[in-house]
Amino acid sequence: MESIGVSPVDSAVFLEHSLRALRKKNVFGILPSDAFCREAEKLKALLPDRVFPDVYFDLPLMGGEPEGMACVLDCYERCYLERASGGAFFTSLGIPAMSAPENRDDLLVYKISGQATSFFTVSRKTESFQNKETCLVSPLDQLEGLPLRYQMQPCENGFKLVVVIDRLNTKDRFLNKPYKDKLLEILRSAGCGAEELSALERASFNWGIPFYHAEYGYKEWASCVDVAAFVLTVRDQKLCDCRGIIRISEKSQVYAGERMRPYHAYQWHITDLCDQRCRHCYLFAEDARLKCISTPWDQLMLTLDEIVKDAAARVAVPHIAISGGDPILHPQFWRFAEELHNRGICWTILGNPFHLNAEVCQRLYQLGCSLYQQSMDGLQAFHDYMRKPGSFAATLQGIKLLNEAGIKTDLMATASRQNLEDILACMDIAAEHHAYGFTFARYCATSPEKAKESYPSPDEYRDFLLRYYRKAKEYREKGCKTEFMFKEHLFTLLRFELGEFRPSEASKAHPELTFDGCHLGQSCTILPNGNVMACRRMESVIGDVKTESLHNILTGELCKSYSEIRDIKKCKDCELIQWCRGCRAVGYNMTGDLKGEDPCCWKDV
Repeated sequence: MESIGVSPVDSAVFLEHSLRALRKKNVFGILPSDAFCREAEKLKALLPDRVFPDVYFDLPLMGGEPEGMACVLDCYERCYLERASGGAFFTSLGIPAMSAPENRDDLLVYKISGQATSFFTVSRKTESFQNKETCLVSPLDQLEGLPLRYQMQPCENGFKLVVVIDRLNTKDRFLNKPYKDKLLEILRSAGCGAEELSALERASFNWGIPFYHAEYGYKEWASCVDVAAFVLTVRDQKLCDCRGIIRISEKSQVYAGERMRPYHAYQWHITDLCDQRCRHCYLFAEDARLKCISTPWDQLMLTLDEIVKDAAARVAVPHIAISGGDPILHPQFWRFAEELHNRGICWTILGNPFHLNAEVCQRLYQLGCSLYQQSMDGLQAFHDYMRKPGSFAATLQGIKLLNEAGIKTDLMATASRQNLEDILACMDIAAEHHAYGFTFARYCATSPEKAKESYPSPDEYRDFLLRYYRKAKEYREKGCKTEFMFKEHLFTLLRFELGEFRPSEASKAHPELTFDGCHLGQSCTILPNGNVMACRRMESVIGDVKTESLHNILTGELCKSYSEIRDIKKCKDCELIQWCRGCRAVGYNMTGDLKGEDPCCWKDV
């Protein structure tokens, strides 16, 4: 394992390691190395410290040299960089750091081409990708039917056609696309060189820079290198130039299309106010809480400051999932959303659909909400029974409104013995209505009696996971744009049994560290009253942000005691302990034992 020092890793170092990986794969073997290296050196000089924007460069596929390289900063990166540099970075370049909320989609591009450096702004949302029927000519009409986006740019005696490969997340690779071979064959028949196309195939991979942080242990700053687009120049009905556009992006987070640097997630419940009284909700189950409270404004600001401080101490930036209740019902919600936008913080909502309309969704988008998670616990009869009549229809309408506004929608199911079949059917609904993502988490019982009634047996649960997993793979192979996610940690066990997962050598070398699995004690939930919990799904208060530093709470001994894994029953003897651990809240609420085993785990240890 290569070690390059303690976090943070410098942006230029990160780019150099990614370029080194491309050289090892001989992607640049067909290019004049001196010309390419000159471009890369100029670009490294412009890269902002600790913020790695997407880097794009072109790979000539019909001979010639690269036209240049470019970096792209989104609004969050620009705001973060402005704060990190005290404004000096943008002042030195003579360009504005931020844009108004209605221009949230502005991307700052700085391009190196030969001796020239140019800075300009483009809008991601207002790009006009035309229907392929209106812009394709032979031999490009063979692209018909492929799930690609197109944009035409007029040029002398013809046009440039930008063919963009849609990407949902870092699991979508150019090499994984079902149409990759067809696309390469089209380019080959149009005159692109075989050696160049072979290099293009090698330009799609993940590349990690492992390092060891004194406080947080083993980490990896991982990049995602992929084919992003093609630029085809057509003159006089003939393809005369073609270039593959390669993207290097930082992989610590790809969330709803927004990139941020190595990040730390916070779930923050700002209110208990809610239109529903869901049968499985931990707020109102068994009259657990009859009086709803909302975090006062002064406390919102204090807590937000504490979140930013904690993230900075971790050499990261915050990603905040705002929840409740329904956060929109907080009396100061819109003022709070404006504050988040002004600070350049990427945030999402875990909420309800009842207060969404076109105007609300557009305002959420402009103020930086990148994703809105709604619940879908089953088909209409079961979902409305669990929540309230009309909830299912409102959720489908919410997907439509959010998609139209440009906000991605995740659908989250709460899985119990009663709705496993419904969840499999809801996968079809999510795909049909173009949800961004679909996943589920297990029902966490509020008493052992409810656990026995609602938890599936280990064999039942394994069968359900296997069917969900196979169905998700089928949708992916078909090119479905909905991502069916694997939030459930027991998918790691399932993939291990299927031969699709093996613990890494790094985990074997560091048995004291956790690499994935249950996040108990590694993330937190902040409640409206200021309490900080190691896990919202179980009684686990570890401090009060009104009276204590959030960073001290999250690095204190009480929080660390929840993340201790060595004595977990059953897991302690399993080779997957660093990667799985099931759901410890489910085990705790079943047994009352913090070290209790997950009752749905089927593995014999």
